[in-house]
Amino acid sequence: MRSDVSNLCLSPEDTLETALRTLDSTGRGCVLVVDEAGRLMATLTDGDARRAILRGIQPSARIRTWLIDLQRSVPPTTAPVETPLPDLLSLMRAAGVRHIPLIDDEQRPAGLASVADLLAGPVPSAGSRALVMAGGKGTRMHPLTLSVPKPMLSVGDRPIIERLMERLRITGIRRVSVSLHHMADHIRDFLGNGERFGVDIDYVQEEVPRGTAGALALIDESDEPVLVINADILTTVDFRAMMDFHQEHQAALTVAVRNVEVDVPYGVIEVEGTDVRSVVEKPRYSYFANAGIYVVEARVYRMVPNDRHYDMTELIEKLCTTGEKVAAFPIFEYWRDVGRPEDYASAQLDSAIVGKGGAA
Repeated sequence: MRSDVSNLCLSPEDTLETALRTLDSTGRGCVLVVDEAGRLMATLTDGDARRAILRGIQPSARIRTWLIDLQRSVPPTTAPVETPLPDLLSLMRAAGVRHIPLIDDEQRPAGLASVADLLAGPVPSAGSRALVMAGGKGTRMHPLTLSVPKPMLSVGDRPIIERLMERLRITGIRRVSVSLHHMADHIRDFLGNGERFGVDIDYVQEEVPRGTAGALALIDESDEPVLVINADILTTVDFRAMMDFHQEHQAALTVAVRNVEVDVPYGVIEVEGTDVRSVVEKPRYSYFANAGIYVVEARVYRMVPNDRHYDMTELIEKLCTTGEKVAAFPIFEYWRDVGRPEDYASAQLDSAIVGKGGAA
């Protein structure tokens, strides 16, 4: 199991931004924090980094200033570099981890074992099923969508929906339902049964538009959660990491969020009654915005009514009102919603990035 892990090793003086770039570029789901002598100090997982984003830790923050708070109170689980594969799997199960650094006699990382590697392929622990919402009319994209549905618009040399199918496949999702309405035959004829894309596709026909969650009431019942994604999204998000995050936090529903910063070009006045309490000159506000990607537990999508238009925002509000766990999964990978002509034009410039598909 010895391998070169130098691209996974970071210093405590490196920043969160560096950790995020490394996680994104390597796709291993874990980086290794080492001291000046190269000895392992800690592991930093994909989930650790995303929780740091939710806590408002700035990208410029040094790893040493916040990693201790995110790590468990016990040292990372490690194993000698020549540990047999069955023993590594047993260690992972016992420790409840998906990665184990392999250590040499000097306590330096000489490899990284992961569940996906040991089982010879991506293994989303929280399910391997997706629902792609492809029924929208794409009216904001006219005239481009007058003769072709929006998911069939090409970015670079391939349609958006083909790029999405590839992303699902390389992150271990094989069973895909596609919700259709507008120009359904175009999409059905192109995707077929999914065999040439490495996935198994079935279709859900919306006779009338059902909203961003309504098609959940039409898919075959299952006991596993389902990843729901809009078909006009270009992204290199690791869906496997999102499903793992969902399971780790025992959520009823997990929603992917993006950090959005808004600059107000005026002085903002805080008023109480007729009294001015404060003034902030040209402030910048930061928000988490819905990224149109969800993981939904089976018992939750069975709550979706099958006789009316129903949006994902309604489902989220219902869960929050009843005290169910709704988790936010912050994304730092490439993401673009191709919903307007200017977004589509930008996506063409990004096609080389998306074409790499991200690290699987």
